[in-house]
Amino acid sequence: MLLSIRRRRAAFTLVELLVVIAIIGILVGLLLPAVQSAREAARRMQCSNNLKQVGLALHNYHDTFRSLPPAWADWDGLWATPLHTAHANAAILPFLEGSSVEDRYDYDVRWDHANNAPLANLMPVTYQCPSTPGAGEIEPNSQFQTSDYTYIRSDTGWVTDPTPNHSMFEQNEFRKFRDVLDGLSNTIMQYESAGRTTLYVHGRQTTAPAWWSGEYRAWAGHFDSSWMYPFQVTVDPASGPPSVTYFVGSDVINVANWGSPYSFHPGGVHVSLADGSVRFLTEFVDLDTLSAHTSIDGHEVAGELQ
Repeated sequence: MLLSIRRRRAAFTLVELLVVIAIIGILVGLLLPAVQSAREAARRMQCSNNLKQVGLALHNYHDTFRSLPPAWADWDGLWATPLHTAHANAAILPFLEGSSVEDRYDYDVRWDHANNAPLANLMPVTYQCPSTPGAGEIEPNSQFQTSDYTYIRSDTGWVTDPTPNHSMFEQNEFRKFRDVLDGLSNTIMQYESAGRTTLYVHGRQTTAPAWWSGEYRAWAGHFDSSWMYPFQVTVDPASGPPSVTYFVGSDVINVANWGSPYSFHPGGVHVSLADGSVRFLTEFVDLDTLSAHTSIDGHEVAGELQ
């Protein structure tokens, strides 16, 4: 009889079981955000390291060839004298342990020529941000993978400046570090423009404009470089391409990803400077400070990017 009583006392009651389950649920609820935060911190660190590797590759290329490769190569002469060469992403491959891929690139034809089709899916993982959904997916028009990083090709005064050509990667430009009169630590070289297999506007996927071809977003595309302007985007409720107004408002970062600064990190994007360092720009970066860092010779008193 005593043994039977002891056995009944050793068992959990239904109330006790429910309390234990509730406690476990609370603990999981508390731990899950911390785990997600830790994972994003690791992804963000990897993203920063990617840009550092690309920056180092650009420096090594410059040391070898005494200039940087162009990141806007007007092969067909649409806006400038035709320039028949590869985009920077292809040119620096030997300095990213990608010599075997670069050896297969045909410099005598356009990036999307059939001779270069075998490189479509050979983009280095260094060009992919681990926080991007579907990083490295195929751009639908060219069937090339898309990079999550791009090069700055226009300073912020490009439209109003009577004498443009003041950013690190202008069209058809083989820039030299000696040209950077503002100092390498005060000049932006690359930045995140992630997820370009589709168009994102404020975190939502929408219809891309017709002009946004693989030329601008394929990893080897000749026009894979862009700008950092304040702008506003209005999504078409009928699922058409959005309308855009440039040089209005104060929003630059994480507005849309058609070449402008955009990432899937909470609160900002990474940029690399010409000295090879990497900064994380918040969505509330001071516009005057950002503008000062987009030109190579503006002679501005540039504050700290943050």
